[in-house]
Amino acid sequence: MEEPRDASGTRRLRPWAVGLPLGLIVVLELLRDLVLRPRWGAQRAADTVTVLALVGLAVFSLIIWRLVERAERDLAGAYETARIKERQLMALHEAALSVTGALDLETVLRRVVEASRGVIGSRYGAVAVLAPDGTIGQFVTSGVDAATRRLLGAAPVGHGLLGLVSEEGRPLRVDDITAHPRSVGFPPHHPPMTTLLAVPLRFQGEIFGSLYLADRVDGRPFTPSDQVMLERFGAQASIAVANARLYGEVQRLSLLEERERISMDLHDGVLQNLYATGLGLEAALEELERDPEATRRGVDCAIESLHGTIADIRHYIFDLRTAGTESKLPVVLRQLLDAMAHPGVAVALDVVGEVPELDPQVQWETWHVAREAMANALRHGHPQSVAVHLAVTGAALSLEVRDDGRGFDAQAEQHEQHHGLRNMRRRAEVVGGTLRIDSAPGQGTVVSLTVPMKGGEASSDHSLAGG
Repeated sequence: MEEPRDASGTRRLRPWAVGLPLGLIVVLELLRDLVLRPRWGAQRAADTVTVLALVGLAVFSLIIWRLVERAERDLAGAYETARIKERQLMALHEAALSVTGALDLETVLRRVVEASRGVIGSRYGAVAVLAPDGTIGQFVTSGVDAATRRLLGAAPVGHGLLGLVSEEGRPLRVDDITAHPRSVGFPPHHPPMTTLLAVPLRFQGEIFGSLYLADRVDGRPFTPSDQVMLERFGAQASIAVANARLYGEVQRLSLLEERERISMDLHDGVLQNLYATGLGLEAALEELERDPEATRRGVDCAIESLHGTIADIRHYIFDLRTAGTESKLPVVLRQLLDAMAHPGVAVALDVVGEVPELDPQVQWETWHVAREAMANALRHGHPQSVAVHLAVTGAALSLEVRDDGRGFDAQAEQHEQHHGLRNMRRRAEVVGGTLRIDSAPGQGTVVSLTVPMKGGEASSDHSLAGG
């Protein structure tokens, strides 16, 4: 570690503080004995040396005093610099925690630009995320009021200074924006800005955006220290932004998978049921004149099948409606049971413990496991009752769906390949949980989901860490 300047300077004074007085005494003694005494006599020589000693002592004391004062000023400046750096590092740490605490990309970008302004102390800030074609796809500002932002219109495309950072991939510090050769001026209604500090945002070696600050609050130009601090913050912000983008992509892919799954279920379930119902009605019409009773039974069967198909469609519609629900898990489970109520089947919900606000991903996957388990029970098990049990302990969130239907061989390979069972297992893995299915012919089925609790709250961190 490099030694502070004030400490090393004070240390260098030590030999001079001892050596100069001794040297002065030796010189004066030699001057008195070898030069002055032979010429002026002992008394006059002694008086002259005394005067010279006093003058030398005064000059030496003045020099030492000045050096000590300078060392004190240097020391005070070093301590003040250390305090400023400590405050900046603390602000950087708090800003990084604030930024990394969100997953929504828009929220992360807003926190990034606001936190960077706080770390450096600037009036204005902006963060840009590049589109695939290299232009600015997202542009979030801070320090500009909403009315002015509306007057500015569309976001910049990145032809001027805003694009230079992404093009060259290095920080930019400008003391006069208008004098820079890449400056293209400001649009109408844009607030006046003089100085600029910008750094690129990188993730895994790829530049995906830039972070800009304009005009320090104290009116001074941005310093090299500001640049270093913003680069450090930009490195941490890049990870947060990349994480939010990845999370958004995962959510988008999950939505596409859900659409594909619903499409397959509609095709394989609803459409096939309607097709079979149509064939049954055609067969019943053929028996109308020969056997009216058989026709009546066929029509009754078709009506019952249509009721079942309508219930399935209601399930799919309810599935889509609850995709963005903000209600607690027990509430949406109760809505699920009400929506899936089936004639002749008793349904019940039992909740043990206080269920906290859950991570949206955890609630989403848990709800889908419950829906799939109930749908399988009602569609294939023909039970008389279905019970849903939800419990929260200090270690885990557990969901159990139990029916008294005809059951099946849970170990059989053809059942392991069932689309719905695979979906439930995959949903459990997404939230770091485990799924267990216990069933046997004639003994009903129990589907159990367990999700670990972190700090008293179920979290979907596992899905991000596991890709």
